[in-house]
Amino acid sequence: MARTNLSLLKKSESHLPVFDEGSYERAWHDLKSPISMLRCLADESREGAPVDSILLGAAVDRLDAILKSVDRRPNTGQSQSVSLGEFRAAAVRLVESKNLEFNNEVKVVYEDDGDFNESLKFKGDMNEWLRLLSNLINNSRDAYHSAGKVILELKSKGDELLLKVCDRGCGIPNASLGRLGKKYYTTKACGQGLGLFFGKMFVEALGGSFGVFSKFGHGTTVEIRLPTMV
Repeated sequence: MARTNLSLLKKSESHLPVFDEGSYERAWHDLKSPISMLRCLADESREGAPVDSILLGAAVDRLDAILKSVDRRPNTGQSQSVSLGEFRAAAVRLVESKNLEFNNEVKVVYEDDGDFNESLKFKGDMNEWLRLLSNLINNSRDAYHSAGKVILELKSKGDELLLKVCDRGCGIPNASLGRLGKKYYTTKACGQGLGLFFGKMFVEALGGSFGVFSKFGHGTTVEIRLPTMV
């Protein structure tokens, strides 16, 4: 009996995820945002407001995606692709959830030129893209000491996708710009120095570019460029 139980235990352990340090750190970093959104929904429900099922579902989906990513297989989504139409719809939902999470103290706005082929595709896993955008929007929110505005912009130029997250917050000193994206380096008092590191690594693994442009006291723009495909 003991030998049988040991065999069953080993078999069950083989199906458990193997936690590597990087995936654990990233999950720890990324879990804060959907948990914050769930807390906002719970507060509104306690006050008698109806719960937005779409935003609730989005928060749960993000939690699920984060937890599933914590295993032995790093997932950049190189073998996967997302259409511009699907991505635009998901980005709009993300903006709606962020405005709820921020309680509209910092307003998040989605913009696009409205003139691109929605069937065009680009590489990457949708959940990974949303994790990246969520982190970038959070960074822009943190750049404001009071009310402000964050713009998520999507454009398609020829065979290239252009994504921007812009704010007019405190900006980043020139001395710090060159170090952004290095693991554990952060300009925030309570930052972990992981969001930009993992985001830059994700985009570059897909053949894209990841740039941060900032002027101290005037704001910051994160610009992502990625090739599209039919």
